[in-house]
Amino acid sequence: MDNARLLDIANEFGTPSYVLDAESFAERCALVDKAIGQDAKLCFCVKAGGFLLHCLPETVKALEVCSPGELELCKRAGIDPKMIVFSGLVKTEKSISDAVDFGVGILTVESLGQLKLINAEGLRRGQVLPVLLRLTAGDQFGMDESEVRFAAENRDRYPGVSMDGLHYFSGTQKNKPAKIEKELAYVTEFADGLSRDFGFETKRLEFGPGLFSDYFGTDADASEATVLEQCREAIHRAASRFELTIELGRFLAASCGTYLTKVLEVKDNHSGRYAIIDGGTHQINYDGQILGLRVPPVSVLSGGGETEQYTVCGSLCAISDRLFQHAQLPGVKEGDILAFHRAGAYGVTEGKALFLSRELPRVVLAKGGDSFLLRDFIPTDPFNA
Repeated sequence: MDNARLLDIANEFGTPSYVLDAESFAERCALVDKAIGQDAKLCFCVKAGGFLLHCLPETVKALEVCSPGELELCKRAGIDPKMIVFSGLVKTEKSISDAVDFGVGILTVESLGQLKLINAEGLRRGQVLPVLLRLTAGDQFGMDESEVRFAAENRDRYPGVSMDGLHYFSGTQKNKPAKIEKELAYVTEFADGLSRDFGFETKRLEFGPGLFSDYFGTDADASEATVLEQCREAIHRAASRFELTIELGRFLAASCGTYLTKVLEVKDNHSGRYAIIDGGTHQINYDGQILGLRVPPVSVLSGGGETEQYTVCGSLCAISDRLFQHAQLPGVKEGDILAFHRAGAYGVTEGKALFLSRELPRVVLAKGGDSFLLRDFIPTDPFNA
């Protein structure tokens, strides 16, 4: 989306606001779908951007949902429940029951305790509920090898579930394809051991490669496409062994979003020139952080002039509320609109939204030549009262 269109949206809807570009999201999903081939399904992690459920392209065949609230988002968006992988570290009897009531396609198992809960739900309903056993990557998620092996060996003890395969995700922002190849090789070898030792067939593998999103590079699209291409062969090998689902969030969503904010004041203090905006670090972050030493992709949509050095600060009464510092920008003045690009993943929901009781930004969906308000400004002081 070009800067002229973004400026029009800022003028129409105000700031601070997030703009999600449906066409950009569809293009990124198509890029990944082409790379993973017809033998693997593309899964979008809803936690990376729930508002994108309103422009989900056909290339997305599955959705990972990690909380009861995200399940409600899917209901409101009219999502086919069979697309949903109901995941998440914490599952209760109620959340499992609600997910099954909705008709989710499959549930993940994070522990032997969860396996008992899901099995009990299946028995109560007289159903066999399909599940994936999540293998831990060495953190709080999933089960260690011995517990997964126990579940596979003793699967007859759990007649209320069908153990259809494995789930594996070790983290995000991986820019070394060799690590992703190693993980797929590890899971494949582990599955072979389950087959050899217990006759357990891993029909399905849901794998999160955690592909790198390049927030600060000079040619982000090219660097991301390179990492994707370098993983292609390992993904195809896995797809020849399992019904493979590739689970992605940030990599799909980041490039389709822009955060728009207005400069309210420009002033010179002893330490330099400051641009004060109507948004801040409670609403926008990159790679889980803001920012200090690294300058995100940002444009001045209006104004312009001689380039000068600025530190851009938000509206919070906190010294840490600096979006970047000592960066070169074309002359910034009061009323100018700043556009922070590649802001489509997490920023809409991951910021410190309630801090200092600032209102929530608007969320706008740009689709074709039209723009639609998905969420209006929302005061947060009632939540803190």
